[in-house]
Amino acid sequence: MATPLISIRHLIADSWTVYAKHWNRMMEVSLWLLLFPVLHLLLAFALSVLSPTVSVYVLGAVEILDGLFSVWITIRLMRVALAQSPKEEGLIAHNLRIGWEAYLPFFLISLLTSLAILGGIALFFFPGVWLAIIFSFAPLLFLDENIRGTRALAASAELVKGRWWATFVRIAVPGIFFFMLMLFALSLLNFIASLFIGYGTVDRVMEAVSQSVWAPITSETIKLQSVGMFLSRLPQALFLPIFIVALTKLYRSLKETR
Repeated sequence: MATPLISIRHLIADSWTVYAKHWNRMMEVSLWLLLFPVLHLLLAFALSVLSPTVSVYVLGAVEILDGLFSVWITIRLMRVALAQSPKEEGLIAHNLRIGWEAYLPFFLISLLTSLAILGGIALFFFPGVWLAIIFSFAPLLFLDENIRGTRALAASAELVKGRWWATFVRIAVPGIFFFMLMLFALSLLNFIASLFIGYGTVDRVMEAVSQSVWAPITSETIKLQSVGMFLSRLPQALFLPIFIVALTKLYRSLKETR
């Protein structure tokens, strides 16, 4: 009799247990996500004496670097989640060189996956979702088994083959559950911020963030958006590890039951 996939209930519970047990190690890696938002915030206020156009170009460059830097952090979090012992976890968390050696192949796999998903969405919405699920484990296969490029995508598709719906619900349900926790943390953070800077300021920050594309370019708007970037990134830094732990647990279950 074939071993069934891990249940949704156990996937959520086990992921939370691992996250809580290894919280310190996870945070050593994940809190690096705050580096560029903090830099963005400092520069937004420091550059406010200059032309808003100058600030937009400088802060735009910071945001690009932030996106590239986030890839490195994701690699390191996945390596921690895949680690087989506390000693290995500690080595990954403390050695900042770990992750850079895998950066380009990992980035290429992520780029190929994104292009495939976007292509599917361009055809029709569901093909994009279908591709997103079957290619979800390509990065983990690269880090775990050193399978690269399109072979990683093919290996991920093979892992999910015949179990798409089972995989989909095991990604979607825990993802929604943990996302709701993250939104709660963001709401709590906004409440705490309002005690220090006032409800009106927090409302203006949220409005500036929601209208970031259409808002007029002023020093005040730039500063408000930068504050919003920092406030929204903190819950991401806290909860991204549990999303990765859940995905890694599902990946291992798929391998064990193939």
